Amino acid sequence: MFKTYLTTALRSLLKRKANSFINIAGLALGIAAALVIVLFARNELTYDQHHANADHTYLVYKERVTPNGVQPTYDTWVPLLERLQTEFPEVDLGTRLFATSLTMEVANQRFEEECYFVDASYFDVFDFPVASGNAENPFTATNSIVISKNMATKLFGDVDPIGQEIQVNFEQVYTVSAILEDYPRNGFIGQEILLPIQSFPRYEEAQNNWGGSFLMTYVTLHENADQEVLASKFPDLIQNIWDEETAARTNFKLLPLHAAYDTFVGDSKDSYILLYIALGILLIAATNFMNLSTARSMDRAREIGMRKVLGAAKRQVATQFLIEAIIVTFIALIFGLILATFTLPVINSMFDMDLVIPFFSEPLVIPGLLVFGLLLGLLSGSYPSFVLASFGILEILSEAFRSNKAGGVSMRNVLVVLQFTISILLIVGTISVARQISYVKNADLSFNQDNLMVIPVGVGDFEDGDEARLKLETFREELSKNSNIRSLSASRHVPGRWSESNVFVQPEGWEGDPMRMRYTFMDANFFDNYEIALREGRGFLPDSEGDQRESVVLNEAAMRAFGWADIADKNIMIGRNKIQVVGLIEDFNYETLRSEVQPILHFHRVPSNTTHRYLSLRTSDANFQETLAFLKSNWTILDDSRPLNYFFVSDDIKTLYSNEDRLLRMVKIFAFLSIFISCLGLFGLLSFNLDKRKKEIGIRKVLGASASGLMLLISNEFSKLILISFVLACPIAYYAVNSWLDDFAYHITLGWQIFVLALLLTVTLALLTISFKTVKAANANPIDSIYEG
Repeated sequence: MFKTYLTTALRSLLKRKANSFINIAGLALGIAAALVIVLFARNELTYDQHHANADHTYLVYKERVTPNGVQPTYDTWVPLLERLQTEFPEVDLGTRLFATSLTMEVANQRFEEECYFVDASYFDVFDFPVASGNAENPFTATNSIVISKNMATKLFGDVDPIGQEIQVNFEQVYTVSAILEDYPRNGFIGQEILLPIQSFPRYEEAQNNWGGSFLMTYVTLHENADQEVLASKFPDLIQNIWDEETAARTNFKLLPLHAAYDTFVGDSKDSYILLYIALGILLIAATNFMNLSTARSMDRAREIGMRKVLGAAKRQVATQFLIEAIIVTFIALIFGLILATFTLPVINSMFDMDLVIPFFSEPLVIPGLLVFGLLLGLLSGSYPSFVLASFGILEILSEAFRSNKAGGVSMRNVLVVLQFTISILLIVGTISVARQISYVKNADLSFNQDNLMVIPVGVGDFEDGDEARLKLETFREELSKNSNIRSLSASRHVPGRWSESNVFVQPEGWEGDPMRMRYTFMDANFFDNYEIALREGRGFLPDSEGDQRESVVLNEAAMRAFGWADIADKNIMIGRNKIQVVGLIEDFNYETLRSEVQPILHFHRVPSNTTHRYLSLRTSDANFQETLAFLKSNWTILDDSRPLNYFFVSDDIKTLYSNEDRLLRMVKIFAFLSIFISCLGLFGLLSFNLDKRKKEIGIRKVLGASASGLMLLISNEFSKLILISFVLACPIAYYAVNSWLDDFAYHITLGWQIFVLALLLTVTLALLTISFKTVKAANANPIDSIYEG
């Protein structure tokens, strides 16, 4: 029996080649798109989940209770881990991580690299396979260094790195003891260079210091341990460590490892948005199949009638058409997998990823694909099978059936509406995301980012501090002589690279708890160089020792936090130190516009101070290559052991929105694909309708109807369906897009223009599809159409 079903199904597919092609092409495109999206979203949603202990590993962090609210901060103290392991039986393993930038010297070549100081237990808490060296104990000594394969190639080329020496920060010599396999890209944890935390220069003095927090603490709990029970014990520990006042404003919390992505990397909501898009594309492809199958029911009326006359039951007829649907789906699944396989390298190149379909590396993938194909076949074929099998013999022979009124016209219209509703949703979403990203990239950040070039350099980058100060001063003097360099400034932070440096502060006379605020250092020319507006008071005085120790400039957010209306005669207290507020600057955006501008305390340090990490140059609009050549030639004055590194603030600001850019590119690709699949189904459905209306079209032409009039007549029905889709899509799109925009402190307003533009795009694409087929039918010889009809 099954062989008969299979043979009949294949004959039917070959007999109706155009219909079969549209069905298979639509489903294959939908499957390929959905598979790529699922792989993409899976990559984002499984950050750091490759570790065996991932489900039981937590970042211990603190919350500071301030008058401005609760502020989570993720730096902790050196002695915290030992207290957690000795006092709480729930804790199984633990490790500490401290990231910092260090100067590495190999064979007289210097490299500035981000490194981690970690405990030896780092390799127990996290799974990072050792490619070579001591896998059991990667840190064989206090001066051991562990690097990744990628870093080994960068530092040593083809030379075996095991046993090689690396000089770190001009004084400490480390020996390479192990090489790690390169890290998975979807991981927050993991650095190219690992050093024993005991070798950190200030480790000894920090071992029992609860006054300064600078590292991250991770713990792995026993499998049956309850994190809530552990968290409930933290208040007692806090009371034992600090005085009552400090303990009252401190909380300890546990952040699950899987939540690190949302906290430090991106927003998992974007991945779920893409998964909804994948579902929408599959629904569009499936509804195409349903529509075309039910529309073609009249072509198979004789077959259905003969089967029923010969005694075929309704179940047998339904089974036949269901098997056909499953066969089409599996053919589409094969082509979809082939298409996805060839598409993934392009996606990987576009988004800097390494996505692959794990056919053989994961045992459930192939069975999962087979089940998926079966379910999609059942979904796509269930309604057409039911409709076709439900026809009675007399109904098939009736005029009503011949006029297609028994062919599920109303249901087909519902499916068309569903397709275009999803497509309009995607178009509205794409336009909204594009406008929001354009808005945040081009928003007025309250400083001028044009032609603002930054060189990461400071006194701390050199072995001899005194010599470095002289060289930096000479370098700055040479730069200031160049007419293409309009101004210079030195600072600890620059917009786009603003690390967490916080201090407890309170206005003079404040009776409440101190507030925790960010702070930074800059020279006297920083505000002028960045063209940050001074609202009140003055900026810093050049080379003023008094300004270095006794003055502060606030941003407007800090003034509001203090509850002040102005800064006249105002002072702040940091501990017992009274500091005069000398100036107020406009709030400027130094981070992403997802967040409101936070209060900032700005302190002055002369350009040669060791706290500065960046040298900012305002260059002229023209002759950049000439300016760059000048900088490179003078860089040797400062450091001839490494190349000149630089970046532009405008480029750094743009990278803050890399996740949004990636979302936009993905949404654009798949929104276009959804429209294409919808129009492909519309083309197939239109082909069927025109075939059935050949005689009508011929008669209308004989009676004087024009080609444009006929196109208007035929497109009228589908235009109504698109308008219905638009009405349905608008409220859903409005809610969904506003929910996404709410994540931004500064965002666009979702106006009616976006919806009208989405409607115009949809109608235009649909009409192009309709006109392509209708013009041919309208220009056909009416005599042939009437005779054939």
